[in-house]
Parts: sequence; C-alpha cells; structure tokens
Amino acid sequence: MKQTQSNSADVINILLVDDNESENLIFGEALRELPSKTTLNFLTEPNELMNYFENPNKKKPDIIFLDISMPKKTGIECLQEIKAIKKLKQIPVVMFSTSLNQVDVENSFAFGAHLYVEKPKGYNNLIKLLNHLVSVDWKYLKVVMKKENFVLKY
Repeated sequence: MKQTQSNSADVINILLVDDNESENLIFGEALRELPSKTTLNFLTEPNELMNYFENPNKKKPDIIFLDISMPKKTGIECLQEIKAIKKLKQIPVVMFSTSLNQVDVENSFAFGAHLYVEKPKGYNNLIKLLNHLVSVDWKYLKVVMKKENFVLKY
C-alpha cells in the first residue's frame, strides 16, 4: 500500500484513493520520475478512507487525489466526508477523473475540492501533470480559486 521515495522533512505526502490498482501503480511510477520528493499511500477501497485518517501511524497527507467513479462510495462522497471534519478541511483535494461530467465538476467545486483534473492521456502527460501539482502553492490556490479555473486538463 505504501510507496516511499524519501523520508526528509521536505517530502510531499500524497494520498490517492482509486479502486484501479494498475492506475495506482502507474501513478506511483510517475511520482518517482519527479524531482520533488514524495511519498504515496493509496487506498483501493474508498470505504477505508476514514479509517486511514483515524490511524495515528498514518501521516496526514499534503494532497489527496480522489477518483470520482468508484464502487460502494464515489469520490464526491469521500470529498464530503473529508470536508465535514474540521482537522481535514484544509487538506487540498484534487478530484481525479477520466470524465469531465459537468455534474461531477459542479459538485466537486460546491463541496470544496481544490481542483478537478481530467486524468491525462499517456504516461509523460501524467508526469507533467504531477510535477505541476506537487509544485503548486495550495494555500494560495484555494484563496484565488475561481470556478472558471477549477478544471485542469493535461
């Protein structure tokens, strides 16, 4: 479940919630290509998300990536759960989907996601996207986020 690249203080801790294990592995491989130091934890079962945050041995993520389409619980439902807990509200959440379904985009924005990203086509585009996202100043982004800049395609 956990893939570590470095243990230094400047490491960006990422949590990916996606039921597709092969996509999770590709996501992890792409992270290893970045110049930034990252750690990746991933969950393939969205129902495990709240248990993850209750586990004192798990480091709080710096960024959460949520797939929209998952069985049992959608990414939108996970987003609502995260944003309903005060200590988790400030964690940047990126909705990560193959679809640009307008209802999903609207709900993601309304429920407090920081960004809605269409999953890129091709490995090199995934690397470029992740490199961009790990270098974002997330505190600043949420303050200036406008609906027209909410969707990112690579």
